[in-house]
Amino acid sequence: MKSHDALLRNLMQAAGISTWRELRQKAKLSRGALNALRTGQAEKLKLADLNRAASILQVPLPNLIQDFSGIELASESVETAQELQRLHKQLEQQEGQLRHQIRAELVEKLKPLLVQYPTLQQVVQRRPDYPAQQVLALLTCLGNLLEDWQLETIGQVWQQVAYDPESHQPDEEDIQAGEPVYVRFVGYRLRDQVLVRAKVSRTLPSLAA
Repeated sequence: MKSHDALLRNLMQAAGISTWRELRQKAKLSRGALNALRTGQAEKLKLADLNRAASILQVPLPNLIQDFSGIELASESVETAQELQRLHKQLEQQEGQLRHQIRAELVEKLKPLLVQYPTLQQVVQRRPDYPAQQVLALLTCLGNLLEDWQLETIGQVWQQVAYDPESHQPDEEDIQAGEPVYVRFVGYRLRDQVLVRAKVSRTLPSLAA
């Protein structure tokens, strides 16, 4: 199988990439995907991998496909590939902006807890008898955040429920569906999607007795 190493190294050098490992890390390619490029089998890569590789190597997506595969693209296909690359970049930018927006919102919602948590740690270390009510007051912002995001809890603490493998995480592997269990830690659900399964056990902790 013909090696495309020389061509790929030229592109890497132009993009300031010195090693195969660096290319893999920057383009988020598996070993198999990189080997496919090096052996001229770019058609085996997923579109997302091709887009990232083209972006990191600073070459148009159609050029990457044609240079590193046996495929000759018609003009219409080239235009389609270019449009796909443009849309992919646009989507990545929007995802980055959304992540930034979510982080900013999260920090704003949790600001009271973030600001006071380090001080609270010091207080609790020096005063183990510090009232739990003071700690719980700080967690109000978490409750508000869950409500704003429309997250629903799965179960209630120490509540007895019938074990459901879809919603519950057991502490023992032999717990069977429908078996009575107790909720040790609640889970969370967003609409019909389970985000975190509730942790359940056959027994209650001694504190709940």
